[in-house]
Amino acid sequence: DDVFAASSELLLSSVSSAADPFGDAAQVTGDGKRALNNAVSQLGSESIRKEVKAALDDDPLEGGVSLDDIDEAGEDASTAVGGRAALLGSVAIRSGDDSDAIRVVVESIDATVARDAANLYVAAFRRRRSEQERGQLTLTRNSLTTQINDMEPKIKALDQQITSEGRRANPNLALVNTLTDQVQLFRTQVSEFQQQVQSIDFQLANLTGGVEVLSTAGRPSSPVRPTPLRDGLLGAIGGFVLGGGIAFLRSENDRTLRSATRTETVSGLPVLGVVPFLRELPFAQPRVVSLDQPGSLFAEAFAATRSSLQILQIEQEVRTILVTSTVSGEGKSTVVANLAVAMARSGSRVTVVGADLRAPTIHTFFRRLNEPGLSDVVVSGVPLAQAISEIEVPGGTPIRFLPAGVEPPNPAELLATRYVGDVLARLAAGCDVVLLDAAPVTPVTDATALSRWADITLVVCAEGITEEQHLATTLSRLRGTRANVAGIVYNRSRQTNRQSYYHRNRRRFGLAPRPQRR
Repeated sequence: DDVFAASSELLLSSVSSAADPFGDAAQVTGDGKRALNNAVSQLGSESIRKEVKAALDDDPLEGGVSLDDIDEAGEDASTAVGGRAALLGSVAIRSGDDSDAIRVVVESIDATVARDAANLYVAAFRRRRSEQERGQLTLTRNSLTTQINDMEPKIKALDQQITSEGRRANPNLALVNTLTDQVQLFRTQVSEFQQQVQSIDFQLANLTGGVEVLSTAGRPSSPVRPTPLRDGLLGAIGGFVLGGGIAFLRSENDRTLRSATRTETVSGLPVLGVVPFLRELPFAQPRVVSLDQPGSLFAEAFAATRSSLQILQIEQEVRTILVTSTVSGEGKSTVVANLAVAMARSGSRVTVVGADLRAPTIHTFFRRLNEPGLSDVVVSGVPLAQAISEIEVPGGTPIRFLPAGVEPPNPAELLATRYVGDVLARLAAGCDVVLLDAAPVTPVTDATALSRWADITLVVCAEGITEEQHLATTLSRLRGTRANVAGIVYNRSRQTNRQSYYHRNRRRFGLAPRPQRR
């Protein structure tokens, strides 16, 4: 029998892509990849399959999806319901190696069944994720409502105390002023909490489960097998064009950055540092190479980047630096960790803040736990001193480190609040520079929300990974929030010979020229 295949595709917006050894997101064994794998496992679970089969037979499970939940179930579906589940063939759930997209491919001897099943899989998964999201948001809303209800009696009691003191013949004005300030503080907090409740209510009314449907399945017009004639023709043609065609297509379709010079041209910004590709970096566990190998070319690259930033500090006050990237896997956390070491070795007092609240990895570079962190200080009231630890730097000042903490339900909204700004201001007051390891700009808005608290922003690009269009989009979004984008850090450069961009510009990056070999 002919076998038809239909596919639908979704994007898991709350999961970061698996990074390479030099990237900043979770490795194959990290949190982001595990979450993506968990999503794939859930999509391929027997419970989802049962829910889809019940819907195909027009007998949906209680609380489950039905054919009414998909727009693509047309008249041809309703005429064949009942027993259609038996026609459901193999189901393949595939995730990309460098993206958060998941593709559902369903095969069946009935083209309509293949289409409807592919779309029902996505609908069932999205429904389950939305229910999980609803539960998390409801818990947060209840917590905020409890805090509001606790504060209102306190405000009323303080108002009564102020009124009582004002009626006295000789009122204590200092006490009245203190009580008034406390009332104002409580009312401000209540207003902030009420705004957060409104934001949560909006999210509850527009639940997506962190799932974006990239494409829905259409009814396949031709079978995927058997196709003997087509396979034979493709094999014959492929033999003639494979060699030259692959090389041509790779060259024409490759829109990734391949040099620091090209990066400056595309961005219109200076490249403040060029970091070489590091082959010997272990795959399984990120590390701070500048700590382990202070005399390496890798460490020198960050010393040069530090020198470029010191020149910027002559022209303007730079206390807080936000480091972000276009997408995950470009190495922003690698840059933050090693740049912090380079600054500490120059005598600067450095504080590193894990501000990527969705997929934090900066703590793994310093061998620290991720909790308590920034989110716990802001949301749960954990004392700042309790959340900060120190990393010793041989030959330099210790680095103060504040991890990201528990992921909140609304990271972007949290990072934009003045509470985060107050925490960062307190950190900046106690050191020379604060480095913020922020989320990538293209997938989420966290970095743009956080940029309001930074003096300058650095964008990390990676050779062979960063696409020119992604860089343009990133810069446009940052400038749209009036972020002060100072320059680019070009990572994973393979130009390691003496004629490379990095070696030709050693003086520009603050390094003496290398002696010539004899």
